Amino acid sequence: MRRIAEISSLQEQIKHTVESLVARHGETSETVAPAKALVASVTALKRELLQCYLECRIAEAERATNSDNS
Repeated sequence: MRRIAEISSLQEQIKHTVESLVARHGETSETVAPAKALVASVTALKRELLQCYLECRIAEAERATNSDNS
């Protein structure tokens, strides 16, 4: 969960930087597209981490339920 929080913080920092970049240089600047791609990559990474975390928690709950029923 700590890693997800770190990624979320990084994501917000990058988003803020991209917004500043757009405000300073405009939407059509050559540096905006790669910066937006970075935001998309970090967002995808966060989504993957959350999915893995949830899958692990579900598996743990299932194991606990199965051991309680045995």
